[in-house]
Amino acid sequence: MRRSAWYAVGLLLGVPVLLPGQGFGVYEHGTCTMGRAGTAAASPCADGSAIFFNPAGLGGLSGTRISAGVTMIAAGGSFTDDATGQKWDLDNPVIPVPNLYITRAFSPKFTAGIGVFVPYGLETRWGDAAAYDSVSGTFNTPDEVFPGRFLGWNSKLQSIYIQPTIGFQVSPRLQVGLGVAYVISKVDLKQRVDLSEQSPQAGVTFAQLGVPTGTDFAQAHLEADGSSIAVNVGAIWQVNDRVAIGGHYMSRSTIDYSGTATFDQIQTGLTLAPSNPLGLPGGTPVDALVAPQFAAGGPLSNTDATTSITMPDQFSLGVAFQATERWKVLVDWQMVGGDRNRSEVVAAVATRYDVSELLATLRDAQTEPRTIEAEGLVLCHLSNLFDLSGTRLLVDLGHRKTTCCLIADGNPIAARTFPVAGAALTEALARDRALGLADAERAKCEHGVLGARGFEAPPATRAALDRIAREIIRTLGAFEPQIVKLESGPVREITLFGGTAQLARIDEYLAAAIGVSTRKLGGPLQDHGKALTVGTDAVVFAPAIALAMRGTAQAKTRMDFRQGEFAVRLDLGRYRRDLAWPLGLAACALVLGLVNIGTSTGLERHRARQMETKIEQLYTEAFPGQAPTSNPIASLRQEIASATSRAEFLGVYRGNLSALDLLTEISKLVPKDLDVVLDELSIDRQIIRMRVYATSFESADRLGAELAKFPPFAQARIGSIESDPQRGGKRFDVTISLAPPEGSE
Repeated sequence: MRRSAWYAVGLLLGVPVLLPGQGFGVYEHGTCTMGRAGTAAASPCADGSAIFFNPAGLGGLSGTRISAGVTMIAAGGSFTDDATGQKWDLDNPVIPVPNLYITRAFSPKFTAGIGVFVPYGLETRWGDAAAYDSVSGTFNTPDEVFPGRFLGWNSKLQSIYIQPTIGFQVSPRLQVGLGVAYVISKVDLKQRVDLSEQSPQAGVTFAQLGVPTGTDFAQAHLEADGSSIAVNVGAIWQVNDRVAIGGHYMSRSTIDYSGTATFDQIQTGLTLAPSNPLGLPGGTPVDALVAPQFAAGGPLSNTDATTSITMPDQFSLGVAFQATERWKVLVDWQMVGGDRNRSEVVAAVATRYDVSELLATLRDAQTEPRTIEAEGLVLCHLSNLFDLSGTRLLVDLGHRKTTCCLIADGNPIAARTFPVAGAALTEALARDRALGLADAERAKCEHGVLGARGFEAPPATRAALDRIAREIIRTLGAFEPQIVKLESGPVREITLFGGTAQLARIDEYLAAAIGVSTRKLGGPLQDHGKALTVGTDAVVFAPAIALAMRGTAQAKTRMDFRQGEFAVRLDLGRYRRDLAWPLGLAACALVLGLVNIGTSTGLERHRARQMETKIEQLYTEAFPGQAPTSNPIASLRQEIASATSRAEFLGVYRGNLSALDLLTEISKLVPKDLDVVLDELSIDRQIIRMRVYATSFESADRLGAELAKFPPFAQARIGSIESDPQRGGKRFDVTISLAPPEGSE
């Protein structure tokens, strides 16, 4: 693939370099949510994956649920060198990403569970081919050698989140959830070390001894692990029966790693040339010369290592809309690693022509940048890794230009670029020594431009050095209005880096000419910075490191010249060929789906017609004298209701007894020797009410007992007993419920 869209490009920065990828998020944590394209904030799946996507989804989840899965990720890609056009393919293994969720409901409203998932991780591997194959004793061809191996050829990051979670349904419309994750992480980094950049003695590098650039002589391997804590909270609000709004937030987690850094020597098979600057005999093996560096106490001996990585926070907000009984629309918005506490304001100006020309150049190299940053201001990101406290001027001494950036406690204040740098020194040295430009460049790199003592330099070379010094002084003067306002005080140091900054004693010369302490960029301040720069020259690669840091969450600037007419736009034409087959398959799937819907609809209509025919037959059989109606179901319901009403009116009671049957049973049950008179009797639906006269209380009790002997009259009750002043006896009510007792069939 083309390198595209995921790194920043400094405006007019120079030759592009390989930058580490910044994306390592994984969002495949459940097949159900994957089938929904990852939308789960407002309506999580019921498989327990809400533990990750939104803990509030556990509220009201019933029963015990267990789900597990593994997603196999096969990453692919390639790197194309802009200068040579050579292409290297990513050699990644298939990476399994597991997930496990267990939930249990302890009440209709409260559910707890535990989840295991991997939100951040994966691996990049670019092969293990060095320039020299010590096994076969031969040099590999250029297409077998990955040029970025000195920055890292195999990077692996694993992070496992173990998260106990609870969810509670506060009300029918509100659910909340909370999870606390224990994060276990492991980092594994491998890179090669370039022999040509090493120094066997002060002032002499192996490159000056004829060792080719890009000669592997050591493999650096960092293995470390660590742990941390992260919090995951969420809520879901059911606005109405159709609409729900939900969101969740997982906090960032900074993991401090500890482990080991090992260095294994790689045999080069090289020997020293005669009359070398080291004074060693010709033919001396280089491998034997560097072997002591790997011994105990040597600079490349195995040692303990520490580093730290921040897993970014993430926030998601979603809406779920139940369009129909079978269709639900889900929309999610997610942010990973938000910006905060950005109060500095820095303005930069670039002409439309410059931006247009830069984009055209990069596109000719088949590179489409997402961000174009001001090249001077981007240098401030070095403060994330190096000790650049206070007020200082960062100076990138390149080949054709010099870029300056004024910073205060790591924050950018101003920047300036002037067209005097290493190329001017090469041209001056060529004039002084009557050399061609190629020979002058070689002499400059091998021997420098200053003498061994003092600041001896030929006239034209000294003039070029003085011009660089004057431009830096002019830059400090131009920045003076900003400097006097800084709480960190005046500029106390100038920090040099870039290819030209490698020249011996150039920092001393500029310090004397400018009158301000000038030093080359030192070693990384932070442990993870040491891991990033091991085996490389931080002075040379400082601009690339700053540009790489622009693409991280620690970036201090957010400037982007890709605005308006230069804004990033999606060009579907370039993906047309790649998408042809997927779109064709999608079209086929759509056609098949429409055919399926049409077939299902036709079958349902056929079944409905068959059902209507059967209902019409039943209606005709039940009511032979009536003509069929347009709605037989409604007619049947009406006839059943009418029959029920007539039955109640005519008296069809419990036990299939008619009103006459009830009166007959009452007459049979009243003993002949019982002196009672029925003054009133009524039957209202399933209730018999009687007003009775008797000569004594005992007659009332006996009547109730006799009536209860008949099962349908088992619920007979005597009440409202009172004296009858006219007849001298007692009057009372008898109530008999014919409905079956509660709980009986």
